[in-house]
Amino acid sequence: MNVFEQACAISNSRWADSLPYEFETYEFSKQHQKRMKTLFDKMRGDKYHRFTKRVTALLIAAAILISMTITAFAIPVTRKYIINNFFDHSLYTVLDTEETELEDFEIDYIPDGFELEEEQVNDAVISKSYKNSDGRWFDVLQYSIDDTIDFDTENRPYEEIEINGIKYIYCHDNYVESCIWNDGVHIYHLTGNISKDELIKIV
Repeated sequence: MNVFEQACAISNSRWADSLPYEFETYEFSKQHQKRMKTLFDKMRGDKYHRFTKRVTALLIAAAILISMTITAFAIPVTRKYIINNFFDHSLYTVLDTEETELEDFEIDYIPDGFELEEEQVNDAVISKSYKNSDGRWFDVLQYSIDDTIDFDTENRPYEEIEINGIKYIYCHDNYVESCIWNDGVHIYHLTGNISKDELIKIV
């Protein structure tokens, strides 16, 4: 399961947990019950339960629209963020957030020859470090969505790029490439002396 799928699962779980467990008992009026009884009697008489092709098509279209709406609520998107620039570094901060619990994550794409060298887990960050025999490396770090991420921009230009609906802050120099992004649940920081193409495949 990749980061995007994990975020979808978390969002769905939180949405389900937010629903009430019990509902108030609602009593329909006598007039409503009488009308419903009349309708059921007519349906049993084979008058109303057959739909025309037009009505059937409209019902199917409505069901699809409802399904798409529910899915849209479940899919996380990049939350709004700001970049505060200073003379030698910048700060990445996501707006209007609360602390989120860190969770283990999987990396879908690992370049050939790279192996997991070190993994650290604590209350502040989960980090995974990969290396290959040529001395190349990359690290992926996960933070709570309410953290502020400091990154070096003194001699490293940065730009915003978008991939599959996620907005990334990409910066580089002659030695290190890095990306910072959030998936609506966590902030991630990927950095390493790998190519831009490899970096994009990892994110």
